[in-house]
Amino acid sequence: MTLDANRVDHVRNFDFSKIPNGWSGLAERMVRHAAIHADSRGVLNIGRKDFFTASIGGRNAQYEANLINAINREVHGVTFSTVGRGGNARLIIVFDDEKISKSMEKKEG
Repeated sequence: MTLDANRVDHVRNFDFSKIPNGWSGLAERMVRHAAIHADSRGVLNIGRKDFFTASIGGRNAQYEANLINAINREVHGVTFSTVGRGGNARLIIVFDDEKISKSMEKKEG
């Protein structure tokens, strides 16, 4: 199984229900979207507004920030970071493929 497949499988099997404030469905859509579009290194560098529009639709900036913080706290092996401000802000999403692979091995073993 390739690292990309491990990444997508990890996200598919992750229990998003522990994300608070009813954000579990939105968080799941965002992380799945990122896993599918990340490059072979496990990185997705995309315009923040473009990403949110494509994955969950438009939201206000504070709502997006709270959702990103919840994902960073609860979804292990995935980190969302914003670089820049305003319309030029980029969203950098990094999947820790080593941590994900170890997690997958633990589940299989």
